[in-house]
Amino acid sequence: LIHIQGGKMIEDDLWATLELLGVQKEVPHPHFRKPKDAMQKLEAARYIIRRKAAAHSGGQVCFEYVWGECAHSEISQEQIKAFIENLFNKQQQRRELVYV
Repeated sequence: LIHIQGGKMIEDDLWATLELLGVQKEVPHPHFRKPKDAMQKLEAARYIIRRKAAAHSGGQVCFEYVWGECAHSEISQEQIKAFIENLFNKQQQRRELVYV
């Protein structure tokens, strides 16, 4: 998701998007267990970095996530692009099966 958003994503926007995908910050998930803890583990391992971002309207301080050093060293832009294309192709194939 961070990659799709140009390499950085406001924390609240990330959680809102994850919620649309069935992953809620404070609700246990069958795969991720406690999503908030999973995010903190990704931060600790330097896969993502949480940093202060420019204030939203209203002057509230907010945070954003960016890719960390480990993410950059372990996966290339081309690999991400291939993964996303594969994901969308699978979804398209499922839709075609339903409507055929």
